[in-house]
Amino acid sequence: IDSILLITIGNHEKEIDKRMEISLLEIMNLYLHKNTGKEIFISNHYAGFIRVLLSENSRNASCVIFYNHGKDGNATMSFGVLNVKRNASVIDADIFISGHVHRNYSLPLNRIGLTQQNSIIIKEQLHIQLGTSKETIGTDYFSARKGFDPASNSMFYIDFTCTLFKIIKIPS
Repeated sequence: IDSILLITIGNHEKEIDKRMEISLLEIMNLYLHKNTGKEIFISNHYAGFIRVLLSENSRNASCVIFYNHGKDGNATMSFGVLNVKRNASVIDADIFISGHVHRNYSLPLNRIGLTQQNSIIIKEQLHIQLGTSKETIGTDYFSARKGFDPASNSMFYIDFTCTLFKIIKIPS
């Protein structure tokens, strides 16, 4: 729980909240607080920015993360990569994290930019498509009814330092 900073709402949680007037995320947070003494920040927004400020050996750096619950994009062959390419052209962030489609991958994309000293640089924008913890194997699941492949059940964590960040995929 120490490594979880933020949990955001998705379409399923929003529907339950709307139809039953109960927040699954708030219940989960109360449970975590009761059992660990810690609370997690919960956002009721589908999308937003996070700036991570880093300081190490008198060096300072920051990393801008954009998160979006996501939509559509569960195409059988492209896995939503077309949406990733579209997002890269309009979102100015170092890391773009999305979900919704129950696929799991990371995709680095390079962008050309200028430094404050007018030097041309190549900036990498890393896209992380989060999978699911939902069971999708069987004959009565949504994925089976829609003809989708089984969902990817692994996750990522981000290891930050002042000079770089690396994404580590944790297999399920």
